[in-house]
Amino acid sequence: MSPFRSVLLAALALCVVASPVVAADLKDLQNPLKDAKAGEWTKYKVSYSGMGGPPQEVPMKASVVKETETTVDLKSEMEIMGMPQENITTVERNATIVDALTGGGRAGPLGGQGQNVKSLSSRVEDVDYEHDGTTYKAKKVSIEVSAEFSLGGAEGMGMPVKMKIVQIMSYDIPVSGVLKTDSTIQLDMGGAPMEIKASQVLDEFGTDQ
Repeated sequence: MSPFRSVLLAALALCVVASPVVAADLKDLQNPLKDAKAGEWTKYKVSYSGMGGPPQEVPMKASVVKETETTVDLKSEMEIMGMPQENITTVERNATIVDALTGGGRAGPLGGQGQNVKSLSSRVEDVDYEHDGTTYKAKKVSIEVSAEFSLGGAEGMGMPVKMKIVQIMSYDIPVSGVLKTDSTIQLDMGGAPMEIKASQVLDEFGTDQ
């Protein structure tokens, strides 16, 4: 997998499967995964640009495939640059994004490639969000995260990455509660700066019996 594809896949996985709770000022925001049940799923329309070609739009599905009292196994399915991608992540029900990234190792959303993950800023607001004719009482969470991505597993070869994420979530939506996410990913690849923009919007959700 190319480094470009790895970074984008990891960033999109982060947006979908991780809770938006990232800093002390958000400590009272309950993790949507706390009540997640096996069989729940959400489908999204994901668009991204900045990969050296025309803007792309792909479907994404996030589902809970296994649960325990303390953890859930989340599966994300999508297609990046024409290549099908599937990732299963084990996440603690009460974990923050930073905990999930730094504590999960290769089980985390960054697949073991994320290092020195830091929350730079965060804010939460109450908003109303309409989806498919229903208005949801939601939380708008704005966060900024920096990290280093290892290239090929070589120690000391970290590529600096900064992510700005604006996520709207509701406890009425299953899995991670995400209604909409807008992300800007800034990275420096060998002295060549690049900016990737990605957006995901809820399409539908349900539960497999």
